[in-house]
Amino acid sequence: MSPSDDKEITRLQRQRRAQLWIIGFLVLLVLIVLIITPLSQVLTQFAFKTAQLSTSNPSAGSVLDQANVAAQKADLEVAQTQNVLNLMNAMLVVLGVAAGALGLFGFSTTSGFRDLEKEWRERLSSVGRLQSETEAKSRAIEQLQQEMEEKSKSIGDLETLVNNVARLQESVKERFDRSNTALAYLILGSQLWQRREYNEAMASYEKARHLLANNAQMNYVLGRIYQSIGRYNEAITSFSDALKARSDYPEAHKELGLTYRLLGALQEQETQRQHYFGLAQEHLQRAIELKNDYLEALGSLGGLHRRLGEYEKALDCYRQAYALDRTSAYGPGNIASLAFYLGQMEEARTYFERTARLTQERIETGQWEPYWDYYDLATAQLALATLADKPAELATAMKTYQKAIDNTPRVSVFEGVLSNLFLLQKAQHKLEGLPQAVEMIQEAQDRLRASMHIDA
Repeated sequence: MSPSDDKEITRLQRQRRAQLWIIGFLVLLVLIVLIITPLSQVLTQFAFKTAQLSTSNPSAGSVLDQANVAAQKADLEVAQTQNVLNLMNAMLVVLGVAAGALGLFGFSTTSGFRDLEKEWRERLSSVGRLQSETEAKSRAIEQLQQEMEEKSKSIGDLETLVNNVARLQESVKERFDRSNTALAYLILGSQLWQRREYNEAMASYEKARHLLANNAQMNYVLGRIYQSIGRYNEAITSFSDALKARSDYPEAHKELGLTYRLLGALQEQETQRQHYFGLAQEHLQRAIELKNDYLEALGSLGGLHRRLGEYEKALDCYRQAYALDRTSAYGPGNIASLAFYLGQMEEARTYFERTARLTQERIETGQWEPYWDYYDLATAQLALATLADKPAELATAMKTYQKAIDNTPRVSVFEGVLSNLFLLQKAQHKLEGLPQAVEMIQEAQDRLRASMHIDA
């Protein structure tokens, strides 16, 4: 041990001896109090007994004396009691002073108490810190558990997202593969159709439709094909399926309306005819509602009104169509035919001349589906041969009709052209060469229908 440690031990021993002396002094004082109190009581009792024995035969005077003695005894006991109480109070004061001195001495001169207090306070502080640390760690553990639960939930959500993405990718890949395969069948069908291998082409188209049975565009394309070869019931089914997949499809509504119109024109019973014409009008008007600048739908609706004998309504549709596209001959060509049928010769001549000019411009610029322009030009040339007194135009009209026939891809085109020519045949005024034109087109229609040999 170092000298400083020895000094510290010696100092602590001295302090402990001093503490023992003070404690011994306090114990001695307590013992004195305990001894003096009962001794004073014994002495009092002895004196009282002595007085009693000296007066064994009491008389009146002796009784009075005894009473005086008893009173003296009582006074003595009271005095003694008071003395004891005073002594005890003094002792308590002394004890308090001694205890205070001991405490003061212990705390002022002894580092033991201070060390004990310090140690107690340090331990209490340690307990407080330990409790705080425990609470903090408990909160940290709860927070960590909460974070782990959130991360676990996030991981679960991420796994769900990954699985959904994987399923979506697989679905997209499957749809992409099916779309590519269906497109390949469509291309093959078009090539077979151009080679006039119609049955093989239809088989290819059906395979494409099977791959995309709920695809609006696929059903629309197949409906157009069925319509072009005169299989109107299959066309109606295809267009209806297209509208089930997409109800706001204006082109499908227009073609479905046109198909109902074509099918109605073939009916011999008037009730059936009116039924199909009613369906046609419903879908054609819906197409125009969805696409108010729909030129083709306006033209088809005008054709429907013309077949129903509603000529003013038909003229209104054709005028709207012409207002939408001044470069198209569809509007003025039909206006010219209706004007001729109604006997309005000047207006008919004006619109036939306008139709001839517009169609020649469109043919020269290579417009899409030129056979319609050839048919409109041929009809205008045929009418002008009579109305403008140009007989040379008649031969030109027949050549133009032949060009139109050579470029006609579908049977349904012939039906539309013949419907217009039949209207001209019903007019009061006759057009030279019109019967020959009708016969030419009907023969071409029969040849095309026979050449297809499409199985029903």
